[in-house]
Amino acid sequence: MRRKAQGLTLAESVAAMTVMIPILTSCAMVIAEVTHAYVIKQGLQQCAREAARSMGSMYNETTMLVGDRTLQDILVYSKVRASNIVNASTQFDTAVFDMASEPPTVTVNVRYTSGQNGLALFPLFDPLKLGSNFKISANATYPLY
Repeated sequence: MRRKAQGLTLAESVAAMTVMIPILTSCAMVIAEVTHAYVIKQGLQQCAREAARSMGSMYNETTMLVGDRTLQDILVYSKVRASNIVNASTQFDTAVFDMASEPPTVTVNVRYTSGQNGLALFPLFDPLKLGSNFKISANATYPLY
């Protein structure tokens, strides 16, 4: 009788594990991807703030930055990097200068381009091929003094 009970317990445990292990593994992978997205977003926000601040400072030295993407790349975007988050100036959009606001401002937008510019794929594990639907970007606005 005791041996039969032990066999039933073992069989139930194995059956439970065959269900629980894939569920726990999936949950762990989702948590890892959400954490990765959060880290990317924070890095992009930091780079956007840094680029907007630099763009504002450079505008005080040369107003030719307005509308000149090449000059923006040389003076600002080429110097703003975050390892494996912002690797290239092409991740930045052309800065938008709003001279009508009070005070005048500059807005910088930066985006994570999965698999481009030496960046890692996001999401890393993508069995449903949904990666192209994930767009991670950040922007920052800084006053021009």
